[in-house]
Amino acid sequence: MKSVFVNKWLFVPLFLFAAFPVFAGKANTVNSCETVIDEPGNYKLVKDLDCRVNESGIFIASSDVSLDLKGHSITCSTTDDVMVGGVVALSWTEPLRNVTIRDGQVSNCHDGVTLINVEDSKVTRIAASENRTFGGPYSEGTGITVFMGANNVITHNELFGNASHGLGVWYSDGNVFKHNTITGNWNNAIWFEAGTDSLIMCNDIYENMDGIAMQYYSDGNLLQGNHIVHNYFGGIWMFSEVNDPDPVQWMDIPADNTVRLNIVENNGMGDLFEVYYAPPPVDIIFPDPEGACPNTWEKNRYGKQMAAPGCITEPFNLEDVCAMDDDDDKGSDD
Repeated sequence: MKSVFVNKWLFVPLFLFAAFPVFAGKANTVNSCETVIDEPGNYKLVKDLDCRVNESGIFIASSDVSLDLKGHSITCSTTDDVMVGGVVALSWTEPLRNVTIRDGQVSNCHDGVTLINVEDSKVTRIAASENRTFGGPYSEGTGITVFMGANNVITHNELFGNASHGLGVWYSDGNVFKHNTITGNWNNAIWFEAGTDSLIMCNDIYENMDGIAMQYYSDGNLLQGNHIVHNYFGGIWMFSEVNDPDPVQWMDIPADNTVRLNIVENNGMGDLFEVYYAPPPVDIIFPDPEGACPNTWEKNRYGKQMAAPGCITEPFNLEDVCAMDDDDDKGSDD
């Protein structure tokens, strides 16, 4: 349930401009690592990319870009102290818009697919697996990262075996995360920190360290129709973390979220949590002592819960885990 983000993208400018030379003779085909796409258009990966040590895959620096990996793979070769990305869409000035990344595999990078300051864009049918680095006290690596993003759709992806989160969301608003399969990640399947007004729907989440974890300032989200089972610690967390352990100062529990029509069962410590939590050395967990209920929990099928009395309604006999239509997002034909 811990966040291992630790401002890692503060180093992105050096990483990008050192690792991504201007790609000469830009065309609609991509065939090498460290490719920069800096003009609008449709781009296709035409072969698997096996990038050398500390080489990155593809960097998108323009709006109105469609990148189709055409079923190919991007494999990085990371070291402890250099962050390399599989596919990175990023702007430090005006947001990038109308970017689509689809249909391929990304593995062994620091992060598989990363959107930074990207809006109105889509990531679909990406298999992001085994993304990891081993620098510092924790191993990091997230399947798909959304940082300072808005109104993006992340759908029909498979995120598995990543060293940190399957899907990580920071300081982002109004995004949609649906119909993803997220399994076997070493930390959370889905991590939200200051992620607001987003939809988390119809995802299949199992055998991660935790299912969905929402930390401070993650308010106004809808979690519906998710299937969250057999995660090592917990299913869905709405939790406050210690801001300063000496003396203990607590952040606010996320608020105004709606959690409904989810199947959340057979998770190790419990299924639904609305709590204050502090890892060691503080090592405590407890519901709001004043009995506050900042979120709405209704019609979920679950086994165990921890929250202030009356905050989480009784288990509901739910059979259809996802009442939403599956907008089967087919790959492009060209």
